[in-house]
Amino acid sequence: MAKTTPEREQIIDAFDEIITFSYAYEWQKLHDNGIDKLSDLADQIISEVGKEAIPLFMRQEDRYHAVCRILNMLKEAVVADSCPKPIEPNDFWINLPEILSYEELIHKYGDEHDDIVMIVTVAISNLHKLIADEIKPFVTNKQVEAILTKTCDEMKREDKGGKFRIPINKKLMASMIREHFFKTLSIEQTTHEEIIACSELTAVYCEKALPEFVKLIKQKFYVYAVIKFFPLGKTIDVEIDRYYNWGQLCFNAFDYNKLLSIYSGVKELFLTKGVPSAEGKAQDDAYLNVRLQKIIELGGELSQNESYPGGGVKRYLFDSNRDAVVVDGKPILNHLVMMYPYDKPLPDLQEKLNDYARYIGNSVNAYIQEHGQASGYEDEIKNAVAYQNIPFPYKRLSLTDASSVLPNICSLLCFEYERSIDNADRSKKRQTLDVFEMIANQGFTYSSESVESVRKEKEKKMLKVLENLASQ
Repeated sequence: MAKTTPEREQIIDAFDEIITFSYAYEWQKLHDNGIDKLSDLADQIISEVGKEAIPLFMRQEDRYHAVCRILNMLKEAVVADSCPKPIEPNDFWINLPEILSYEELIHKYGDEHDDIVMIVTVAISNLHKLIADEIKPFVTNKQVEAILTKTCDEMKREDKGGKFRIPINKKLMASMIREHFFKTLSIEQTTHEEIIACSELTAVYCEKALPEFVKLIKQKFYVYAVIKFFPLGKTIDVEIDRYYNWGQLCFNAFDYNKLLSIYSGVKELFLTKGVPSAEGKAQDDAYLNVRLQKIIELGGELSQNESYPGGGVKRYLFDSNRDAVVVDGKPILNHLVMMYPYDKPLPDLQEKLNDYARYIGNSVNAYIQEHGQASGYEDEIKNAVAYQNIPFPYKRLSLTDASSVLPNICSLLCFEYERSIDNADRSKKRQTLDVFEMIANQGFTYSSESVESVRKEKEKKMLKVLENLASQ
């Protein structure tokens, strides 16, 4: 067996993810113009995000992530055939004015810190007054939110100067008050200790509330954009979005000649069957490590495990809140169903059971964050969540080992060559020679006969990769 290292195998996995994506992309380009329509949609979203560049998305990287976020949210909405409702900030905040910037909120929280302390103090006092003793150890976030909202409304009505019209993130503050309430429920505190505790709670709240405000405003914009482009999104028909989200399809198409160049820069890693020695060439290795990290990042961005058919759950898992799940002729809600044929072998069953448990664990965590408590099945939940840390072995879909990287890049170069309008009238022989020259220019020893063989088999290879993707 050839010598290898985990680092080397990780690089091969990353190339596999990139090459698998590229085959799927080429297949889609050959079959219809769905990718082109999707790209046109992305251009319109880029323009929409650009209008908000100053207040919301200052950096180019922020704008890129915003466009991808909107595209992926739009895909989920289209798959579910359900356009989201506009976000109403008052559903999340108390006293939030229609126009308020991040900088204004910073100044407001700084200037009115003592008034926020007063809100916290009165809300905690009202909790003690309004909640019966036998219920206090079990008070929920929803109950605390209701008391906090009632407290703010009463303080506003009694305040003639308007100083208690302070924007309050009710979910965040209610969660923090509830946690403090539980910690001090059986502890006697002096008035001075209570004031200090409320002041400290307020300081932590303000620190956490500011980024939550930015998050809300951005989310409001994302939902607005999804609503605006939903009709156009419904016209998009891209079959490979079963495996990749729309952001990946719009922004991760590769120039295969550049991919060849990247591979040329790291080929030493494969030729030596291990990581090159650092002795005497630290600078070269530093450059090589940068190239390797770039490959790993690119591969991670394209992992087929990141996007599931149906917009959320893998095809052997069905979420009844998204899918039509019927049992004994009756639709059910709030259920996760795993479907697997019992009359066939069960390959990777443990991996699929881990998926099932991980999904349940994530749902439980979301429930706890929303309601501040778990259900009555704590032991079962712990067992399910325990699966979340089980690593998933990566399953290659295009490559067998390092020796198959170059032939597959060659195959993709042939696809890219044929797709170019400039090469439409050129012969197959000319195509073979041109691709051979591209490979030779990068320092690879690869014959024109090998290029010709790859060119003839490229469609079969592409279809095999699509079959592998579909079987996941």
